[in-house]
Amino acid sequence: MTPELEAQIHKDLKWIVSFPLLKPNTSEAVGVMNIDSLVDVVEDAILYSVASAVRSKVDVIAKTLSLQQSICVGSDQLGVMEHV
Repeated sequence: MTPELEAQIHKDLKWIVSFPLLKPNTSEAVGVMNIDSLVDVVEDAILYSVASAVRSKVDVIAKTLSLQQSICVGSDQLGVMEHV
């Protein structure tokens, strides 16, 4: 991770849950939805419950995004990665 990217991450970040957004009936990703928090979760069951509730809506979000026009941009074009 570059120092610039690391500087964008909040120092008190406690957790991240990531959901791949897939085109319907494929394994082609149209994006990733991340949910993160600065608040600690005392019981994993609470986090699993929240993730499960969100998961039920992820397919709807992915379907909507898959219908939108998109342009693929590599992370190297965003200035996040250095070429070796």
